[in-house]
Amino acid sequence: MIRHMQYSQRGSTDYRYNTERRQAHKHKKRPFLISAACIALVYMVTIGLWPIRMEIAATPLVIETPTQAVSLPWPGSGHAALSATGYGTLGQSGSDDSVPIASITKTITALVVLDKKPLDAGAPGPTITLTQADADLYNHYLAIDGTIAPASAGFRITQYDAMRAMLLPSANNYADTLASWAYDSLGEYVVAANAFLKQHGLDGTTVADASGFSPESKSTSKDLLAIGKMVLDSPVLRDIVSQESAAIPGIGTLRNTNVLLGELGIMGIKTGTTDEAGRCLLFASQHQVGDETVSVIGVVLGATSYPALHAAVRSLLSSAQQAFTETTVVGAGTAVAHYKAPWGSSVDGVASTDLVAAQWPDLALESSVSLQPIAVGETPQRVGNISIEGHVSGPSADVVTSQSLGGPNVFWRLTHPMQVLGF
Repeated sequence: MIRHMQYSQRGSTDYRYNTERRQAHKHKKRPFLISAACIALVYMVTIGLWPIRMEIAATPLVIETPTQAVSLPWPGSGHAALSATGYGTLGQSGSDDSVPIASITKTITALVVLDKKPLDAGAPGPTITLTQADADLYNHYLAIDGTIAPASAGFRITQYDAMRAMLLPSANNYADTLASWAYDSLGEYVVAANAFLKQHGLDGTTVADASGFSPESKSTSKDLLAIGKMVLDSPVLRDIVSQESAAIPGIGTLRNTNVLLGELGIMGIKTGTTDEAGRCLLFASQHQVGDETVSVIGVVLGATSYPALHAAVRSLLSSAQQAFTETTVVGAGTAVAHYKAPWGSSVDGVASTDLVAAQWPDLALESSVSLQPIAVGETPQRVGNISIEGHVSGPSADVVTSQSLGGPNVFWRLTHPMQVLGF
């Protein structure tokens, strides 16, 4: 009986002891749980309400334009080629061998003379006093049935008028006079001219004289397209080759040998005729395609007659001009860029207006976009620009967001705290 009471007393003591321990432990955990709950609450409130300052970069979208082959009426003989500013080469026929180019050589003479003796647009330039050697050139080309313009010892002519005498009636004697005046002798000119051609990557072109009377002055149809562009890029030469005639004091009225001037928008550039070269024309034209001015440069070499040359140029150029079409590359509202946030929200950047450009049918138009990142929640805004590459007139349109970019939900915020806080 006494033992039983002893055990009962010990059990009661153990029970109180264990209960007290549990209560003490419980009291110790409560502050920790409260602290943890407070920390969690602060974390959730902070992360949940922290403003997202992340900028989302744009992904440009590929814009494709359909293409189709173009068939042009190329001459049945000789060599021909076409190009257009901003489009590159449109096509060519015949070989790309170097062949005699006759008086088209004078465009090279003009470029090389201006390289040594620059001339401002509209300025007469320095006055050249002709010598007996210049008068002898006149008599020389007269004797061999070359094209000429009046020249005599002591005659004074401005550089600008001398260049008009060389390019409009294609006077061989003035080509030699200008080359010798600028470079001291024809020999030095030829060396400088060939160095100039090499410097500009015109490896298929060589000159043996300034006038093109020599059959050893040669070029390729591809090089001549580049030379034609260089002529048009010169304000002085662009002005001269577009003139139908010129009244030059002491000489009279000189007429342009390019009888197609003014047809189909033709604004130059140079004729050329010798027995070796045949009938040749390096030409340029401009025509409107919608709001865009398209500049075409072409060359036809080795035609058998002037009627054949003129018919070939008319047919080729007319067909090329008709082939250009006005195309809506990107319609207003078309998505050209995409913004996507890490949490899945997205928005498109769209063209604000129609983007319209002239298109050569077998060349795909390539667009270029300039875009800036956007911030979360910003109202629709201008985010960049889209334009068509290579077009001189530069058709372009603004890129705007179609709506604001939505922010992340609470779950994403709580699971991506570093990104929310901007780290």
